[in-house]
Amino acid sequence: MDPTPPRNSYFLFLRFFVPPIASEPKLTLGLFDRKGSLPREAAMKELRVPFLILFSIVSILGTLDCGNGNRKLQSVTIVPAGGSSAEIILNATGTFSTPPTTVNPAAVSWYLLGPGLPTRSATYALTTQACVLPCGGNTAIALAPSGPRAPNGGAIPNQVFQDLVITHTTLEEGGFVAASMVGQVSC
Repeated sequence: MDPTPPRNSYFLFLRFFVPPIASEPKLTLGLFDRKGSLPREAAMKELRVPFLILFSIVSILGTLDCGNGNRKLQSVTIVPAGGSSAEIILNATGTFSTPPTTVNPAAVSWYLLGPGLPTRSATYALTTQACVLPCGGNTAIALAPSGPRAPNGGAIPNQVFQDLVITHTTLEEGGFVAASMVGQVSC
């Protein structure tokens, strides 16, 4: 068996050189075979196709944004997780546009509405903690921003808060998703 590489076997090398005199370090990219460096014209000709392939792959990967940049929360579901004679424990499950499509518990902001319960302002603070809904016909609302880069807390536009939390007229509006559950009159 012949120990020399086939005719078109080339090796790519990267060399970092710091000159002894105070000047800028140099980074060199070269192509060589076992006999030594190739002339510049040959190296450029041989590098053209691999470079274009590498550039294309890097460009495609760069647009993917690590796979989660376009992940959107599509809906929230409230699921009873237990309780007692005076309260119901609730969890929120989120459905997303890309895998994993179901997340339980989902990070949501909880709002409780009903007689004797304090009124909340149009802000949100995300948590994965369960919600405790007192019995007596009270309503629990789970709300979360749908965007992948939304902060964990902040303000909600007043009309969006009114439609999603106060009147429950829609399940998605203004970059937020919500779900509601009315507790039993008696648990």
